[in-house]
Amino acid sequence: MDGVELQEHPITLALRGSVHPTAAIMHGVNRDESVIFMQGVSQSLDLKGLTDYLAYAYGAGNTAAIQALYSGQTFPSYKTFTESFWVALPSLGDFSFSCTAQLLSQALGTARRPVYNYFFT
Repeated sequence: MDGVELQEHPITLALRGSVHPTAAIMHGVNRDESVIFMQGVSQSLDLKGLTDYLAYAYGAGNTAAIQALYSGQTFPSYKTFTESFWVALPSLGDFSFSCTAQLLSQALGTARRPVYNYFFT
């Protein structure tokens, strides 16, 4: 729109220090932002399906740790979504969005600029 396009990924630029040193930056994520990438994952996902999904997404050696991290949390009560689906959803959201946003905030925060990281629930 303004004729300016990034030549590289924002995280690459931030880690290299190729961002305006004093410009305020606001960025962030939405809690369930990853739901769009859950296509093909059943909302009625069962425990076996969850284990298979986590093994595919993160490697078989990580499934138990991820299940332990996300299981037992309080999730929204949509009748068609199982707890296994709610374990899979935030694991993908954290991996793809929230952790990436935190990394970007840390990289941008090394200069003298305000950095605002939002998380909409």
